[in-house]
Amino acid sequence: MYGVFLFILDESQAFELTREDSLYEVISAGIFLLTAIVFFATFIKNKTLALQANRGNLIFLLLGLLFLFGFCEEISWGQRLFNITTPEVLQTANRQGEINIHNLSIF
Repeated sequence: MYGVFLFILDESQAFELTREDSLYEVISAGIFLLTAIVFFATFIKNKTLALQANRGNLIFLLLGLLFLFGFCEEISWGQRLFNITTPEVLQTANRQGEINIHNLSIF
């Protein structure tokens, strides 16, 4: 979305919309969480149906876990919510000094 914003807005406006803890970040975290809930609910509903031996249902569980992981990454695993200090190892390796993987310098 940042790339789309750069085509529509100038760089300073796009940066302001996508800065840390902005509305854009809150909405994207909410979408990750909502998507995870939908996949988990689908998994649970399909599991209770007569076709509970359906191995394809495992995909819903895995997608739910994937989007839950994305949600946790987006909120830095609750670091600012619970006032958790970043471990020293991650402070030096993470571009934003947070507890998450997607901001590691190697990415």
